[in-house]
Amino acid sequence: MEKKLYLPSLQLFRQLVEHGHRTAVVTSQTGYSLTYREVLREATRVSAILGRTEGPLSSSTSPSSFRPIALLAPRDHSFCVGYMAVLHAGAAVVPIHSRNPPAETEYILRDAGCMQILLHPELRPAFEPVLRGAKGLDIEVVDLVVDGSRAPDASTLSSYEDTVTPRPAAQEVEWFDMSESADAMVVYTSGTTGRPKGVVKTHAQLAEMCRAVVDAWTYTPADRVLSFLPLHHLHGLLNKFLAVLWAGGAVEFLGSPTAAAIWQRLADPTKQSLTIFHAVPTIYSLMLEELESGRLNGVSQARALQHLRKMRLMVSGSSALPQCQFYEWEALTGHRLLERYGTTEAGMILGNSSARFPGYVGGPFPGVEVRLVDVDTGADVTRELGAQGEVRVRSPLGLFSRYHNQEKATRQAFDEENWYKTGDVGEYHEEKGYKILGRLSADIIKSGGYKLSALEIESAILEHELVAETSVVGRNHPQFGEEVVAVVRLKEDSISSKNTEMTIEDLRPFLASRLAPYKLPRTLFLVMSLPKNAMGKTNKKTLLQDLGMADENKM
Repeated sequence: MEKKLYLPSLQLFRQLVEHGHRTAVVTSQTGYSLTYREVLREATRVSAILGRTEGPLSSSTSPSSFRPIALLAPRDHSFCVGYMAVLHAGAAVVPIHSRNPPAETEYILRDAGCMQILLHPELRPAFEPVLRGAKGLDIEVVDLVVDGSRAPDASTLSSYEDTVTPRPAAQEVEWFDMSESADAMVVYTSGTTGRPKGVVKTHAQLAEMCRAVVDAWTYTPADRVLSFLPLHHLHGLLNKFLAVLWAGGAVEFLGSPTAAAIWQRLADPTKQSLTIFHAVPTIYSLMLEELESGRLNGVSQARALQHLRKMRLMVSGSSALPQCQFYEWEALTGHRLLERYGTTEAGMILGNSSARFPGYVGGPFPGVEVRLVDVDTGADVTRELGAQGEVRVRSPLGLFSRYHNQEKATRQAFDEENWYKTGDVGEYHEEKGYKILGRLSADIIKSGGYKLSALEIESAILEHELVAETSVVGRNHPQFGEEVVAVVRLKEDSISSKNTEMTIEDLRPFLASRLAPYKLPRTLFLVMSLPKNAMGKTNKKTLLQDLGMADENKM
């Protein structure tokens, strides 16, 4: 007879209990999997090693109740166990990216005030430089070792398909009090517009985010989602992990995020079919490039494309999807990608419904209010035809608790009516919904009296047959205020052929039929690669400086 489960009385844990012996997580490479009950059992065991937070966990703003524990684990079933173990211990999870440079990991550990790190032995070598190089960093390292993993057999596979699976009886679970208003996790922003900030979410806010995603995209226990995005960022953490578990689906972890590995998984006839696919535009672009390269044989390509066509939902987010990729993906798979918009602070904000228009991210998620505000006048311009404004959002439960140790930044993030100021500029269309034009600080270029969207210009450049990817930025100009600069990486087949030359004189005529004259780039730089963070985003504030081009004269 199995021991009784001793679990916190949180909405998330009550959801997990409901799914009982259904498969929760699978590591794709090995086939090892854990059921929901096995996840809870292992999380309880690891939690005992961490030690439970003492005292009442009722206030997210009380210093005595804030106990951050860092989590550094591979992208596999052990991450799930570690995440739930930290919550079970009454602490807040601080997920760390395994490929962070040591200085960034040290910054997060110090900024969050982590006294413990739950570390998978496989990643200890990567963490050793942090311990050696960090002076005065007093942190206890707790090994994350998961027992009970098993390779799937016939009974496991059949139980996955069954929509009704046994779950622990009431007498098999004993609940202990833990407040929904206690802190649940600290997720650090990407740092593309400044130093990363720790966004603190309570258990109630985490639950609300999960419910919103499940309701908007009708996640069910029959869903199986491939997880390959970083789990320290909200895209991979919420949409492809927490919300899937909330609904009772299965998360399949793919260790490698490369385009080749994704295509190979899609073409593998021995693995179960996926039902939902989430990716960032960079991944979609690289997958298209990989397909064009011809490295995937004909049989595998046909099998992979058939797999994609059978999926019920395909989503793109975290940055703007170029229109040419939208149409190319539709031609390949029959799917019009669902484009959505969210932030670390607010979770998912906007998403398309059944009607999808390239470049538009639809309407508000359940439980979220959105409006556009003129940053100069403070007026609501949402319904004004052609008007642009800052995207602002609010929710009855509050979007996030605070920026950790940054009271001033927290206050400045909201206006006087408690709308969160995203820093993104958008416009609204009655039929198509909202369109995101870019960051106020990085994607809006003020040139010659016009406010130009870098994302619109990038989308037009990407229609050129030689262009693989691009980033458009503004650079100081004595006459125009800012000039439009395009940084471009050409496709591999273009580089390998003699057709490697592209100048601004070649590009501008191509764009002239797509963009107004005042939007055309004045300068072009060709590069072999664009620097990006783990989510495929480029830091536009430092791009030209990083590439040694900040002080170049215009061409």
